Amino acid sequence: MLSAAEVMRLLRLRGCTRVFVEGGGVTVSMFLEAQLLDRLHMAIAPVLIGDGRPAIRLPPRVALGDCARPQYRVFRMGGDVLFDCDFSSRGDTANEQPEAQSAVTRVI
Repeated sequence: MLSAAEVMRLLRLRGCTRVFVEGGGVTVSMFLEAQLLDRLHMAIAPVLIGDGRPAIRLPPRVALGDCARPQYRVFRMGGDVLFDCDFSSRGDTANEQPEAQSAVTRVI
C-alpha cells in the first residue's frame, strides 16, 4: 500500500496542485497523521448505528494539550452539523476560536 506522502508526491508529479481527498476513517487518518490535510470536513449526525467502522484513528497523545485543535467553523445541515476544520496553519490554536463560536448557544 502507498503512503499518503507517496500518493501526494505522485499527484504533484502529474501537475496536481489541489487534491480533494474523500474517504473513510482509514484514508482520512493516513492523511491527517502525515499532516497532508489543509481542511477536514466532519459531519455529525444523531444516528446510533452500533458497531460500525472506527472513524479517525491516530496514535494516542500523552496529554490533551498535545492533541490537534484546529480552527473551525460550524454549519447546520438540517438536524446534522458540519465541522469545517482548518489545518492550514499548524500553529497552536488551542486557545483560539472563531468569533462566531465564542459564545455558548443553545440550538433546538
